[in-house]
Amino acid sequence: VMEASTMLVTAIIYGDSPSFGVNSYLALDQGGRVIKPVTVRTDGQARRSKTWSESPKFHAKVVAAFSYTDFDPQAQTTITIFPASGGELHFPLNFAEID
Repeated sequence: VMEASTMLVTAIIYGDSPSFGVNSYLALDQGGRVIKPVTVRTDGQARRSKTWSESPKFHAKVVAAFSYTDFDPQAQTTITIFPASGGELHFPLNFAEID
């Protein structure tokens, strides 16, 4: 049995240039408390979407690792994605409901 000290959260984001994902960021919010990841990595070169020829034409991954000691897996959580181009996206999530 492997024991992991971190949980990975992966988001797929969409944009109009191959490098749009560079410097994007992801964080968790639990009741107004922002939990920053231990590490974040993004695709340096986004992939062209094969199924969608209109804008946005590229998709990239943002992968963040969060230490299990930094967040409550039973608390209501909001994942916030900060694309490098600006703005933010929010996704409510309850980790306790994931099997």
